[in-house]
Amino acid sequence: MIWRKQVVTPNEMRQLDSWAINKLGIPGIVLMENAARGTATAIAERYPPPKKVAIFVGKGNNGGDGLAVGRWLKVMGYEVDIFAFSMDLRGDALTNLNILRQLQFDIKLIESADTVPWDKGWDIIVDAIFGTGFKGQLPPLFREVIARINAHPAYKVAIDIPSGVDASTGEVTDIAVRADLTCTMGLPKVGFFFPPAIDYVGELKVIDLGVMFEDIADVHIVDHEVITNLLPNRPAWGHKGTFGKVLVIAGSPGFTGAATLASLSALKIGAGLVYLAIPRSLNPILEVKATEVVTIPMPETEDMLLSVDACDRLLNMLDNMDALIIGPGLGRADTLRELILKIIEHNQHVPMLIDADGLNNLRWQDITRIKVPFVVTPHPGELSRLINKKVNEILKASLNLTRELSRETTGVIVLKGAPTIIAHKGKVYINPVYDSALATAGSGDVLSGIIGGLMGMGVNVFDAALLGVYIHGEAGRIAGRKLTPYSVIAGDIMANIHVAVERIIQGGIDGRIIRRGTQ
Repeated sequence: MIWRKQVVTPNEMRQLDSWAINKLGIPGIVLMENAARGTATAIAERYPPPKKVAIFVGKGNNGGDGLAVGRWLKVMGYEVDIFAFSMDLRGDALTNLNILRQLQFDIKLIESADTVPWDKGWDIIVDAIFGTGFKGQLPPLFREVIARINAHPAYKVAIDIPSGVDASTGEVTDIAVRADLTCTMGLPKVGFFFPPAIDYVGELKVIDLGVMFEDIADVHIVDHEVITNLLPNRPAWGHKGTFGKVLVIAGSPGFTGAATLASLSALKIGAGLVYLAIPRSLNPILEVKATEVVTIPMPETEDMLLSVDACDRLLNMLDNMDALIIGPGLGRADTLRELILKIIEHNQHVPMLIDADGLNNLRWQDITRIKVPFVVTPHPGELSRLINKKVNEILKASLNLTRELSRETTGVIVLKGAPTIIAHKGKVYINPVYDSALATAGSGDVLSGIIGGLMGMGVNVFDAALLGVYIHGEAGRIAGRKLTPYSVIAGDIMANIHVAVERIIQGGIDGRIIRRGTQ
């Protein structure tokens, strides 16, 4: 059961809470107590007592969580101050307020930001102001208090979500708490994985509420547990034919690097043979740059782009291939569009990946007509041209848009970015590896090679996309740690594919959900 891998909207989380309370019979106050104990334990693990803690609580259930956390931290040996925006609490939050009153806790009402003793020397500030239902702008008092919280040198811990962040979209309208640690309840929320929220969440800790939640979401996380069994077997007796033959159609003047990176990355992930079909004039260059690849010089146009005359030969080659990659550095021209469409029309059995200029020469309607299993790997700019939407529109609704597009086709859509989204028939996975080391020219060509190489080894297109995106992200992160994110180039990502694969085999990749680029 992959319940831990669900990523939910606030509404889905409310449904699950209601299910636990009404179907399972677990009282809400018990769920709140489990949340508080788990959060206090997470704080103690990272910032052991004795320390001074300030807790800021709102009037909803998030505030109730904060009150209960304060009680637990007091028991654990912390000095705790609690500041409330309102004493008019209800339900389980009121129950916890009354418990603290019986225990003689001094809870101070925030009348203005200046009534808070900011110079008291707190080591930790806990944000329990707004929960996952928050949207829009903050009222002036809350905005001012949050600004003072952010300016304070203490560690910041957010309960469930940093106040000011939209849990559905990741949007921050004006200001939000910049947490070092976010302890979210039950399951991670969708908005955590999209900018700008990724700069506010810090490290994400999912607090176990003691409930095995039903899997009701169509969004999940790609992590080590999801992909650990997706690597294809590699028998010791195998030969190069055993591990698949991949045809790469790529390259144009000035873009021989894209062809090189894609074809070599397919080999680096384990494909046995890679053939690179290129314009004839580029063959001498590619024979030097991609020594281990079989280069196939093809008919070309006057502009040294692949010619439509190459079509019959390419289709004949496909009969003996296990996977096809088309697009990296291919160039743009009407003749290339004609060539790609002919390949799409006549390819009857070879799984294919279309990237970069392979997509730039097509329209979305062309994609929906592909008959074989396939993957497309656009970045937002390429998707913008493909579906005729502005990049900003795509970025604001990337998850929902990718999910809906995946329902219109039989293939897999990999929308590259932070985060990268993998969608297939309405099911969505988010790869939550954020590292600016991946933001370098040619990075997408390496990804295409990895996914295409896995397809060549017989991995189905969806699993190849999940595994390929994960390996690519980890290889970039590993390269960034070695070289700093400033100095990584695409070849460095490719050079660390084997390290990422080795860690998958050994189970040695850490399990944190959010990783910042400079870590």
